[in-house]
Amino acid sequence: KGQAIIGGAFMGKKERIDKRIKRKRRKIVFIILLLLFGIFLVVSFKTTFFNISNIEVIGNKKISNDKVIKASGNPMRENIFKVSSGEIEKNLKKHPYIKEAVVKRRLPNKLIIEIEERNEKFIISHGGSNVYLDVDGIVLKIDSEPNNKLTILKGANIDKPDVGYKITSENEEFVDNILGFIDISNKTNLLNEINTIDVSNGDNIIMELKDGVLVDFGPLNNVEYKLRYIKEILNDLNVKDIPCRYIYLNKGENPIVVTDNEREDSNEEQ
Repeated sequence: KGQAIIGGAFMGKKERIDKRIKRKRRKIVFIILLLLFGIFLVVSFKTTFFNISNIEVIGNKKISNDKVIKASGNPMRENIFKVSSGEIEKNLKKHPYIKEAVVKRRLPNKLIIEIEERNEKFIISHGGSNVYLDVDGIVLKIDSEPNNKLTILKGANIDKPDVGYKITSENEEFVDNILGFIDISNKTNLLNEINTIDVSNGDNIIMELKDGVLVDFGPLNNVEYKLRYIKEILNDLNVKDIPCRYIYLNKGENPIVVTDNEREDSNEEQ
């Protein structure tokens, strides 16, 4: 019994010693880590080892690398840990042609900028100038020269356009309807075939296609249905090699197609 008591006391003392040793080891490890962290901070912020020396730009087709880097705030030669990726992304999205931006760090000294560009999709004639816009209605640039490859929107009553911002109008519903029309035209691959869209008469939107076909679209209702119907009509006429002059969508429920020989086909089944 006495030996058991002595043995138990010995084991208890050993456990206390082991605990002290473990605590000391933890303190030593903590101090070492703290020192390493301090050395890392010194190396990171007091030397040029982590200064940005390479910026890679991904996703740009229209905007040059130099312009993207300039729009980012040009963090070249700045410490990679000091620059804010969120701030750089915010700066980039101020550029009218940049829709989205993601910035990534690659240690020790490289930044990767990945962007999604906005694309010119149509033009609005306004005050003698040509306002270039994307499908979201963001003003990309204002120029005196038109681009004949893009669809021109005529008769649109909009407020003074501002580069980098969405077009506005006293009639907000009108803007929403027009942008919806442009978006669906783009998705159905019809926008590239439209030369002009005249919206001066809201009861009858008139489209002129690049091959000279005129379309009386009617008002901006059932837009997706009408645009897809036009696309089907054009595809069918092209397959049958039938030249077309007019397409009327404002003369009743069924479209009227007028070919070069002046024949009107009501209820044309495409």
